Amino acid sequence: MTIIKPNNKIRFSPVLIFLIIGIVLGVLANIYFYNKNVDLTYLLSDQELYLKELEVLNAEKKNELYVVVDDASLGEVVDKLGLVKDNKPEYFKSQGTTLAALSN
Repeated sequence: MTIIKPNNKIRFSPVLIFLIIGIVLGVLANIYFYNKNVDLTYLLSDQELYLKELEVLNAEKKNELYVVVDDASLGEVVDKLGLVKDNKPEYFKSQGTTLAALSN
């Protein structure tokens, strides 16, 4: 009786090993870059929401500013702060000697 041993050794060529390693590395790189892309998308959406909140806050502050500098409410602000209107302000007068000194 003859017993035949089958040759079950699998031989990988260096090219096949290189291709398998390249495919595995490519799949891992694809997963990594996909995760980074998703993280960036979430970060951008959060920043867009924050920007919208800031735009609303900016509009509210501008509205408050326009109410304060409105002619009708400006008199109320002057009364609240106890300001007095100066009919002859001195800061509009210029002195000739000062201007001559500045021009040199």
